[in-house]
Amino acid sequence: MEEEEKNIFLDIACYFKGWKVTEVEHILCGHYDDCMKHHIGVLVEKSLIEFSWDGVVNMHDLIQDMGRRIDEQESSKEPGK
Repeated sequence: MEEEEKNIFLDIACYFKGWKVTEVEHILCGHYDDCMKHHIGVLVEKSLIEFSWDGVVNMHDLIQDMGRRIDEQESSKEPGK
Protein backbone atom coordinates (compact mmCIF):
# COMPACT_ATOMS: atom_id res chain seq x y z
CA MET A 1 0.00 0.00 0.00
CA GLU A 2 1.32 3.45 -0.88
CA GLU A 3 1.97 5.97 1.89
CA GLU A 4 -0.98 8.21 0.96
CA GLU A 5 -3.32 5.20 0.79
CA LYS A 6 -2.15 4.18 4.23
CA ASN A 7 -2.71 7.70 5.58
CA ILE A 8 -6.21 7.87 4.08
CA PHE A 9 -7.00 4.45 5.57
CA LEU A 10 -5.83 5.65 9.00
CA ASP A 11 -7.85 8.87 8.68
CA ILE A 12 -10.99 6.89 7.89
CA ALA A 13 -10.35 4.34 10.65
CA CYS A 14 -9.81 7.03 13.26
CA TYR A 15 -12.31 9.70 12.25
CA PHE A 16 -14.59 9.05 9.29
CA LYS A 17 -16.24 5.64 9.70
CA GLY A 18 -19.98 6.23 9.47
CA TRP A 19 -19.70 9.50 7.53
CA LYS A 20 -21.18 10.10 4.08
CA VAL A 21 -18.60 9.41 1.37
CA THR A 22 -19.21 12.83 -0.19
CA GLU A 23 -18.30 14.54 3.10
CA VAL A 24 -15.19 12.39 3.53
CA GLU A 25 -14.04 13.09 -0.03
CA HIS A 26 -14.60 16.82 0.45
CA ILE A 27 -12.53 16.92 3.64
CA LEU A 28 -9.74 14.63 2.43
CA CYS A 29 -9.51 16.40 -0.95
CA GLY A 30 -8.15 19.45 0.84
CA HIS A 31 -5.22 17.43 2.10
CA TYR A 32 -4.64 14.78 -0.59
CA ASP A 33 -5.89 16.60 -3.73
CA ASP A 34 -7.81 14.77 -6.44
CA CYS A 35 -5.73 11.57 -6.25
CA MET A 36 -7.61 10.86 -3.01
CA LYS A 37 -10.47 9.30 -5.01
CA HIS A 38 -8.03 6.84 -6.58
CA HIS A 39 -6.63 5.92 -3.17
CA ILE A 40 -10.13 5.40 -1.76
CA GLY A 41 -10.85 3.12 -4.73
CA VAL A 42 -7.75 1.07 -3.89
CA LEU A 43 -8.94 0.72 -0.28
CA VAL A 44 -12.32 -0.52 -1.55
CA GLU A 45 -10.61 -3.00 -3.91
CA LYS A 46 -8.56 -4.33 -0.99
CA SER A 47 -11.77 -4.67 1.07
CA LEU A 48 -10.48 -2.35 3.79
CA ILE A 49 -13.46 -0.02 3.42
CA GLU A 50 -16.86 -0.22 1.78
CA PHE A 51 -19.80 2.05 1.01
CA SER A 52 -23.32 1.26 2.13
CA TRP A 53 -26.30 1.61 -0.20
CA ASP A 54 -26.87 5.14 1.12
CA GLY A 55 -23.26 6.28 0.59
CA VAL A 56 -21.88 5.86 4.10
CA VAL A 57 -18.24 4.81 4.60
CA ASN A 58 -17.94 1.62 6.60
CA MET A 59 -15.30 -0.89 7.64
CA HIS A 60 -15.24 -3.97 9.81
CA ASP A 61 -14.67 -3.22 13.50
CA LEU A 62 -11.50 -5.37 13.60
CA ILE A 63 -10.02 -3.49 10.64
CA GLN A 64 -10.88 -0.21 12.35
CA ASP A 65 -9.17 -1.39 15.56
CA MET A 66 -6.09 -2.37 13.56
CA GLY A 67 -5.97 1.08 11.95
CA ARG A 68 -6.30 2.81 15.31
CA ARG A 69 -3.48 0.70 16.79
CA ILE A 70 -1.23 1.56 13.85
CA ASP A 71 -2.03 5.24 14.35
CA GLU A 72 -1.29 4.99 18.09
CA GLN A 73 2.06 3.31 17.41
CA GLU A 74 3.06 5.94 14.86
CA SER A 75 1.94 8.75 17.16
CA SER A 76 3.99 7.40 20.04
CA LYS A 77 7.11 7.62 17.84
CA GLU A 78 6.51 11.35 17.28
CA PRO A 79 4.74 12.80 20.34
CA GLY A 80 2.70 15.92 19.69
CA LYS A 81 2.21 15.23 16.00
